[in-house]
Amino acid sequence: MGILRGIASLMIEEHQVRRFGGRLLQLGRQEIFFSAIDLARIAARRGFTPHNAAVHAAIADRRRPLTDLEFFGSFGFAEVAAADYSDFDGAELVYDMNRDDLPDAHRGAYDCVVDGGTMEHVFHAPNFLKNVFALLRVGGRVVHVCPASNAVDHGFYSFSPCLFYEFYKANRWRIDACKLLDFGTKLLPIRMTAYDYVPPLPRDALDGYLPGSVHYTFVVATKLPDSCGDAIPQQNFYQDLWDGAPATADPAPERAARSYGLPLLRAARIIGARRRRGRVGRRVAV
Repeated sequence: MGILRGIASLMIEEHQVRRFGGRLLQLGRQEIFFSAIDLARIAARRGFTPHNAAVHAAIADRRRPLTDLEFFGSFGFAEVAAADYSDFDGAELVYDMNRDDLPDAHRGAYDCVVDGGTMEHVFHAPNFLKNVFALLRVGGRVVHVCPASNAVDHGFYSFSPCLFYEFYKANRWRIDACKLLDFGTKLLPIRMTAYDYVPPLPRDALDGYLPGSVHYTFVVATKLPDSCGDAIPQQNFYQDLWDGAPATADPAPERAARSYGLPLLRAARIIGARRRRGRVGRRVAV
């Protein structure tokens, strides 16, 4: 996918709360879909001064897309490297994230891992997440930007926010940000809306009631001293039931409502879902 202006805005927002820095590893060298002029506009709105402002000022054509080094250098990373399945794009680490035998030289070697749209292209998702754990030092942070819905054949998978939320919770990471992103229509300039997923949105606000636009998941999590990378999570909705939620009431009234009042029931749920999303959503300035 690469880094869009809305994603840059969210990364700047996160950096202003908990600063990035140190050694960064991109999982797949990222394309940056905006220029120095665009970044300057975003930075001004956020009150953010890029660490490498002098580098940006010296760019001859400030309308061309930034390089990965120019963009990530804005956060003051001392080193910016890339990992990939092959070296076609100049990756410093050539490694298949389906595997679970990460070379020792790269274990605990990075302060930040950026998955800007790679995990959905890797068949063995559990090994991918184990590798993220292995790559990061304690205190290191991962950034995920992955498709959630309406991205058929973009990759092998689309990932709901709950996958990352439940995985990192089960593996004792600190979840710094978890958002569902609505990119709107491709016919108009992207006006991204971000919905907070911490605490999780109710299922009935998401399951069947999202608009038909492309949605992505944005997650930032921090590896703690007692974190791990191989605990298998359970989905919170079902875990609550297993942990002793009240028994389900007689389903007959709901069956009747579905039979005779389905249009009204659906309208009420659409209104309720939009209200809940509205309470946790905001348009991201880009």
